[in-house]
Amino acid sequence: MLVLVAVVSIVLIYLVIKNLSPGRVFGVLFVGLLLFVGYNTSDFYFNHHFYDIQHNWHYFAYAIFSLLAWKYYFQQTHSAEKTILRTFLLALILSLCDEVIQVFISSRVFDLSDVAKDLWGCMIGQFVIHFILFDMKYLTFKKFWQRGIKNWIRNGLFLLTLELFFAWIFLNVSSILSNAIYVLPVILITFVVFFAVAFVFQLVGNLRYRKLTLGVIGCGFLIVFFTFLFSEPDLASKHKNLVVYKNIPILYFDVMIFPDGMVRPVDKKVAFNSRDKQKINSIGADIVILGTGSKGKGGKGYQDQVPVEMCYNHEKNKVYQLIKLPNEEACVLFNRLKQENKEVLMIMHNS
Repeated sequence: MLVLVAVVSIVLIYLVIKNLSPGRVFGVLFVGLLLFVGYNTSDFYFNHHFYDIQHNWHYFAYAIFSLLAWKYYFQQTHSAEKTILRTFLLALILSLCDEVIQVFISSRVFDLSDVAKDLWGCMIGQFVIHFILFDMKYLTFKKFWQRGIKNWIRNGLFLLTLELFFAWIFLNVSSILSNAIYVLPVILITFVVFFAVAFVFQLVGNLRYRKLTLGVIGCGFLIVFFTFLFSEPDLASKHKNLVVYKNIPILYFDVMIFPDGMVRPVDKKVAFNSRDKQKINSIGADIVILGTGSKGKGGKGYQDQVPVEMCYNHEKNKVYQLIKLPNEEACVLFNRLKQENKEVLMIMHNS
């Protein structure tokens, strides 16, 4: 697999250098961005490296699949728009079938996050095709905005953009709800958010509402950005599925707050395995607080019979304190330690 990836990469670089154009340069940069986003979004607790092909093969395998699918459909004289749609749907169907088969294989499980990674790989392949290989030959910005679901397939670039948003939403949601018990929430949240984005696209596509829609979205982002930037790093558990950090509500998803104050959603789980612990150790905090949920069911995997323990970090060659508390108590302790300028890592099971 590594040899195949290397060969494909060399060929693409050669094509770009030989036939240099703004579209191809943009394609190379954007494909690199897609790989970066995929690597930093999924499998956060795996703590693997980007060059670890075994853990990133989904992106490369389905990128190559997109190339093969495009060649097949194009030989059948399908339009570029239909080829874009059929390649996307076929990748989704094949990946789902692959995961269903794994249910019947020993030591394998059904994992929607793998489907999302496959779909992201498909999008990487499609951008390689249209921006690097064909230099936007079959894409155009003319009549980009398409109103109505029936018209989405009329502009290849618009359709490709919608597919990219769907794959990105799916990748994010499935990576933080990777357990099989969350299959229905993943599907529901993905489609709800996607259709909300599609609705925004419809509003922006209407000249009457374009400025108002963009203005509202821009103001919303600015409010969230400045609220996070200037608010005190206070954390509060308001409900069993709601925490508030820096005056920004976070629903349902588990969260990790880093020692520098940054925050990100993480995989929703009640117990940490050895691989998860390696990722926690790599951050190197002096104190780790595990919010065990409103009913204290999370934070398992360490010495579960004691609420406080000392752990040795082999990676950083240091000892750190691990504290497990129900969410409300964990928030109070976190706020106090931050006021004392302690280096604290907080992982809260938002349930």
